[in-house]
Amino acid sequence: MHGGRYALPVASAQVKSALLLAALGGDAPLVLSGKIASRDHTERMLQAMGVNLTVTPEQITLYPLTNLPAPLSLRIPGDPSSAAFWWVAAALHPDAELTTSGVCLNPTRTGALDVLRAMGADLTITHERIEGSELIGDVTVRSSALYGTEIAGELIPRLIDEIPVLAVAAACAHGATIIRDAQELRAKETDRIATVAAGLVALGAAVEPTSDGLAIKGRGGPAFHGTT
Repeated sequence: MHGGRYALPVASAQVKSALLLAALGGDAPLVLSGKIASRDHTERMLQAMGVNLTVTPEQITLYPLTNLPAPLSLRIPGDPSSAAFWWVAAALHPDAELTTSGVCLNPTRTGALDVLRAMGADLTITHERIEGSELIGDVTVRSSALYGTEIAGELIPRLIDEIPVLAVAAACAHGATIIRDAQELRAKETDRIATVAAGLVALGAAVEPTSDGLAIKGRGGPAFHGTT
């Protein structure tokens, strides 16, 4: 494989990682620019393995290998996308205190925590440490009164997979929540904007899908009833 320059039109961690891994067999530098501010687990792993890789906010450059990447021994941290369901459940429950231990706190993955804080969630992070080049910690969430907020712009790549469960939180919050700039969700394995909106409406929530997100009118408490 030869190197080259590629401008990424969307902040796709999967495409970015695929190009970086393919370039390990290349004979010239690979330069990626454009919207690269998505998950950076692959970049961190390659750097920990001794691969000559430089990362700036606007550009990633991977240079041809001079030696084989060094092996690693590491523990995979907890997935924030999975933990987010528990965080939202704890915040909405009338009498809860829940801790998820050893969760990845990589800044490209903590958008859901930022949104929950903005909504008024009572959450704390303790025992922060570095493992395998990733920041991890224990996240505790307690019962909270949540309020509507806006989720858009540079937040979106940091929480794209957590938007469905954040929509649940928004449906039970006080006031309106607007989600914008998330048109990527329409091209997932299903149209997540349409399916999330349809599911929440069937359960009794006040949700309107838009071309790039959702408009949610929170009920200020339990928003759902049973459905099929």
